[in-house]
Amino acid sequence: MEDGFLTGADVKNNSIGGVDVKDGNLLAKDFKRGQLPRGPQGPPGAAGARGPAGADGATRATNVVVRSAPGSDGYQGYAYCQPGERATGGGVTPNGGGVTYVFQSRPAPDSGTPTGWYGYMTGGTGVTVYVVCASP
Repeated sequence: MEDGFLTGADVKNNSIGGVDVKDGNLLAKDFKRGQLPRGPQGPPGAAGARGPAGADGATRATNVVVRSAPGSDGYQGYAYCQPGERATGGGVTPNGGGVTYVFQSRPAPDSGTPTGWYGYMTGGTGVTVYVVCASP
């Protein structure tokens, strides 16, 4: 025993228990990971600084319109945007009642910049094709 304090040489393994340690003398670093319960979550921190604005895109749609056209042979057809517009979506709907099946609903043309919409379905008394067109 040195200066009234016990050293490692003075203590036998497993000879000291919780009653032998004064409350408040141990630190979190004296324990193995996972031995101490986690405390409550602290308050949220302050918001960070706002980042710089991104560059404008090359093209922005400021005008959006829906155009439609009846099927060319009753059950399939195209609806086109006007020059300078791009197709952003579309669909088909039957004219009249009856059981209908949509076989195709896709941008047109099949490759490149879409400028229209193609639709093909059966049933009803025909089809109307719709295209959503956007222009800068």
